[in-house]
Amino acid sequence: MWTIRLMVLGTLLLVLLPGYARIGILAPLGVIVARLVQGFAAGGEFSAATSFLIEQDNRRKGFLGSFQFASQGLSTLLSAGFAAGLTAVLSDDAMTSWGWRVPFAFGLLIGPIGWYIRRHVDESPVTPAKKAPIRELFRNHWGDLTIAMTIPGLLKAAYFGALPSVMADAFPAHTRATGLSFGYNATVGIFGGFTPTIAATLIATTGSPVSPGYYLVLTACLSVAALVVAHRRRGIN
Repeated sequence: MWTIRLMVLGTLLLVLLPGYARIGILAPLGVIVARLVQGFAAGGEFSAATSFLIEQDNRRKGFLGSFQFASQGLSTLLSAGFAAGLTAVLSDDAMTSWGWRVPFAFGLLIGPIGWYIRRHVDESPVTPAKKAPIRELFRNHWGDLTIAMTIPGLLKAAYFGALPSVMADAFPAHTRATGLSFGYNATVGIFGGFTPTIAATLIATTGSPVSPGYYLVLTACLSVAALVVAHRRRGIN
């Protein structure tokens, strides 16, 4: 429920935040805060939604888990179409002054729908019985967490369909959502957040525009190693 609330809050801030002409430096700072809130919500949603999807049917967990990224791709297409339509209809001045807020205002409509669904949907068939999942995760599942912090280094096209199910299989049900949260978000933060800096540093140091490719090779090797360990240790295919 908190992921829904936080996403609505971050989106609402972007809709209502005054511009730089009115509140100065607080405007860009407010945008950063709003985007951080949205990011926290999205990060929390990934693990909970993935766990819920794959636990509906163990025989079809790969297929059901793939809806995680399939729905993200669909939302990307919808948002791109929305932006293209606005750009075609509105002038450049209108788009710059207020038009960019319209997609976020439209996005608020999904809040009540998501809240209603989340409020009334049944729990996962594999309802965890144990408490303190964070303590349990860091006490007994360091290896599983490491497998899940390295797997996302593979190319998206090769792994996104099966990734939610593979990552979820690294954890037992009572630590699955928490383990996915730490594994997925830590990996995104480290490899996604620092990749532009690393790429720029490699180019500046070597003078070669292809040097970031070596970084991709390294992350690919780490991912393959993680998959091998996951298969041998947990029987994950």
